[in-house]
Amino acid sequence: PATWKEFLDYVILNGNKKIDLSVRRDGQVITKRVTIEESPETHTGTLGIEPGYFIGNEPVIDEVSPSSAAAEAGLRPGDEILQIDQAPVESWTDMSDKVGINQGKALSLLVRRGGEAVTLSLVPRYDDGMKKWLMGVKKNTDREGDAYVLRRYPFGEAFVRGFEENLKLSKLTLSVLGRLVMFQLSYKTLGGPIRIAQASAMAAKSGLPNFLYFLAFLSLQLGILNLLPMPVLDGGHLLFFGVEAIRRKPLSTRVRQTAEQVGFFLLISLMLAVTLNDVESVWGFRQIFAAIRNLF
Repeated sequence: PATWKEFLDYVILNGNKKIDLSVRRDGQVITKRVTIEESPETHTGTLGIEPGYFIGNEPVIDEVSPSSAAAEAGLRPGDEILQIDQAPVESWTDMSDKVGINQGKALSLLVRRGGEAVTLSLVPRYDDGMKKWLMGVKKNTDREGDAYVLRRYPFGEAFVRGFEENLKLSKLTLSVLGRLVMFQLSYKTLGGPIRIAQASAMAAKSGLPNFLYFLAFLSLQLGILNLLPMPVLDGGHLLFFGVEAIRRKPLSTRVRQTAEQVGFFLLISLMLAVTLNDVESVWGFRQIFAAIRNLF
């Protein structure tokens, strides 16, 4: 790869794969056999040498998830984690590793808050979807914009790169769908209307190019989903046409109606589950119920 982007594109799509990695060290090319690990959060490939591991990797909290262990412990946005159980925390990655190693045990956190040191107690929670112990804190990656270089390409080259980007994103979308079908990925990793709105707002804040890129990626995903062989979707109609072409006669009205009813039920159920997951992750049902009780 000539750039970090090309390198990351390959790593993201090749989780759990062994590769020969060649690096130049002191004028010599050294080749190592390494395994691309799979991130439990995103189920995409990671090698541990990506820019994200050393750019914007400071253990400073940007967001605290509602109803999370971090929220109950009293962590706030802007807090910097200095120590976990008296062991120094060097980076965000180091913090995540220390939480995972303790396997849900109560942790003593030393936090820098507004120039003062604060000690808090926190008990991580296990997330079945991510299969990982979590505190419930997030890092805003859009704050790392100064670490990236903006490049402009002639129209012809831009068209080719755009086509290649569509192929890469299509492959990534199909990979995620395949893992969902094989139950290797939880539906909790999906985003519904609320998360889409949040992501749209973040993309808009980061600039028009990123916003247009996000809209294009969203449209591509919707197009692929619409072609799935599920009744009530366009892909379902194509499936019916294919069956009719093989049988050389149309399916009965009863079969078509039953298939469409089942497909509609499954689609609505998935939409409802994803939306409820959005509400829990963004606002938290516990906070919503508490706010309702306060009204009375």
